Amino acid sequence: MIKKLLIIFLLFIATEISGAGGIGIAPSKVVLDRDIKGNEKVDLPPIIIFNLGEEKQFYKVEVISFQDQEELKIDSKWFLIKPKKFSLEEGQSQLVEIRLKVPKKTQEGFYKSLVMASPDLAEIDGQSLTGHIATKLSFNVKGTQKWHENLLADISNTISLKWLFLISGITGVFFFGSYFVKRFKIEKRVK
Repeated sequence: MIKKLLIIFLLFIATEISGAGGIGIAPSKVVLDRDIKGNEKVDLPPIIIFNLGEEKQFYKVEVISFQDQEELKIDSKWFLIKPKKFSLEEGQSQLVEIRLKVPKKTQEGFYKSLVMASPDLAEIDGQSLTGHIATKLSFNVKGTQKWHENLLADISNTISLKWLFLISGITGVFFFGSYFVKRFKIEKRVK
């Protein structure tokens, strides 16, 4: 009961929900408020898919291009979607996480696309299913990163920040200690 009330509440909070084929999606639009550089990974705000139908449905989520300018079209390979396919019982919802990674040499400009949810099966019991719903996604790509920015981006995407601080701290203590031993001619005594 509480879960259904929460879903209904989410439906009315500045979101656009469509009943196309019993599918709902929130939010209706995602605009990244900062520029993205080539080779940068960005976690997008999560998308919520709702089953507004009266029975269990299977869904898939994909990102498609949404513009006429051929040179600024997105590539679906830029996006990692989790989960990409799932099923929902009547009244259930699914949080979908999306990570964007723009390739290094991507042309600068404003990109538009759609995060589209649709029924996963073309037909169930001989009945054709139509109905797609989408969230508009737009972002701006600015220039490529310099070599040191690429290195930092790769490190930060590979190693968590706490490990990076720990490794930096240990390295700093080692070099700082070595400097003081040489500078003040401190002798090491071993018993």
